[in-house]
Amino acid sequence: MFSVTPSAEGQHSSPPIDRKLIQETRDQIRAMVDEITALSRSGCSPEEFYRGFLTRTSSALASVGGAIWSCSENGFSLEYQINLSQTGLAEDPSAQQAHGKLLHQLITAGEPALVQPNSGSAEDEQASNPTGLLLVTGPLMVEQQVVGLVEIFQRPESGPTTQRGYLRFLTQMCKVASDYLTHDRLQHYSDQQTMWHRLQSFVRAIHGSLKTRDTVYAIANEGRRLIDCDRVSVAVQQGMRMHVQTISGLDTIERRADQVKKLSRLAATVARGGEPMWYSGDDSQLPPQIEKQLHQYLDISHSKLVAIEPLREMIRDRHDEEPADNEEEPRTGKIIGALIAEQLSDDRETAQLRSRVQTVVAHGSDA
Repeated sequence: MFSVTPSAEGQHSSPPIDRKLIQETRDQIRAMVDEITALSRSGCSPEEFYRGFLTRTSSALASVGGAIWSCSENGFSLEYQINLSQTGLAEDPSAQQAHGKLLHQLITAGEPALVQPNSGSAEDEQASNPTGLLLVTGPLMVEQQVVGLVEIFQRPESGPTTQRGYLRFLTQMCKVASDYLTHDRLQHYSDQQTMWHRLQSFVRAIHGSLKTRDTVYAIANEGRRLIDCDRVSVAVQQGMRMHVQTISGLDTIERRADQVKKLSRLAATVARGGEPMWYSGDDSQLPPQIEKQLHQYLDISHSKLVAIEPLREMIRDRHDEEPADNEEEPRTGKIIGALIAEQLSDDRETAQLRSRVQTVVAHGSDA
């Protein structure tokens, strides 16, 4: 698809070979390969893997930088980059367009490639490399489908033999990355199946009794498994006050215990505001009254992350029918309680954690 332009490598006499330096360089590259392989087996997130993979691969090739692109039916997106600004693409929209078409062509081909600097047609509709750098590219494959592309920005002075060496090395590294992505996808499918079973168990448990005590007990204990956090508590509105009724892992609680009382006050304060509260170390956006109650509770619980979500009545315009496609969705009513999710050592507020908490809140409110 793209040809390698020969250079003048070998026309001049070469300096004496420093075999010790060559061996040291090989050892360093081998060590980086081992690090990338270990990273692919560490169970890290894709974001962490992309960062570690590109940093080590770019360093092993002594390149200017590089980029990792993921692709889907809607196009491709940048996952991680090093020194992308040095390609000059950011300042030139026409160059971005030509480069984008090049990426599309490389992803469609699904083969490793060397793309020479400033190569390709000058016409706008043609894919080209508008940069002054050699592009060394390799596809990322999952189940024989291209899911991404690694692009290395390399200095153009090297000759054909060296460039082919770059390509062989990147191809090897892309196979390691593809193995990681394949395993990550399988793990994702497995996690989805596990979460589906947990959700089914949760819904059955919280609707298994008409007694409030049994329901809140199920929400706390099955909800903790579904959210996959350290602790879930449920507070229930009783008249003008809100009391914590159950804490996951405990058959009974002592309401007069200082920690339970402070958590009840915190939940009541958050509920009066009508909005969720998520704390993971930064309290700068919290109202003073919530901040005060929160820190009084944290002094005892030592939680790293605390999420409090109000539980509300779900109101329909027609109580005996499910809403048709053209009817309004259920409207939220008065606050009837609060769900508290806590992490005792991990303060990461991830999108996955938020989504799972919202799922428990939705089903828990209905129950």
